[in-house]
Amino acid sequence: MRKRLWMCFMQAAVLSAFMVACNNVIEDENLPLKAASKQIINNSKYLSAEQAEVVYQDIVGLLLSTYPQKSDRVENVSLLFSDYHIEGSVISVDVTADADLTSITAPEDRPVIIGMSKALSEANDEKLGEAGKQMIEGYLKEMEPYYNKTDRSSFPLRLTFDKDNKKNFNYELFYLLTVSGQTTMHPAKAYFEQHFEENSEEKEQLGYDMMKEELAASAGER
Repeated sequence: MRKRLWMCFMQAAVLSAFMVACNNVIEDENLPLKAASKQIINNSKYLSAEQAEVVYQDIVGLLLSTYPQKSDRVENVSLLFSDYHIEGSVISVDVTADADLTSITAPEDRPVIIGMSKALSEANDEKLGEAGKQMIEGYLKEMEPYYNKTDRSSFPLRLTFDKDNKKNFNYELFYLLTVSGQTTMHPAKAYFEQHFEENSEEKEQLGYDMMKEELAASAGER
């Protein structure tokens, strides 16, 4: 059980630490998301510059909802569009989205540590309390290197749309997951929410359970 909780914690830490030739390049230093710059490289024959801009703003919105600015910083978002496939009137365009992601939440303010501290506050034994404090200090030390560290993250995406619908640009966006050479498409918004977005309540409960188990194990060793 302790091993399973440790693996879950490490996954949470990694996820929180935490994401060319060109035909059209657009740069803008006045973005609402505090990104230093944006870049759109449109190598698609079927996607207009205006449509690429629409997709860019939607992907920026997806990143900001996944990595809230109160806990993470999203900067320098760039998109590379390239044609993938056309079948009938349906066009598929691959999109590589890159962004600088920085965790700006101090380790002691992470939900998993808050949960640990809550469980520790319920301990009435002084020696157990010391063991719990050492546990928290160990995790804080492990998390410290990720604090304020910027990583360039890449998100492989694909959009599909009907080229015959010239009045309205309606498209679907998918996340591309490649495992053992096999690529599957998943609706991007749902995938981001499930795999990239941090659930504070779940992480806090995880920290609480980890501390409770550690304290119980320490008590059993005495």
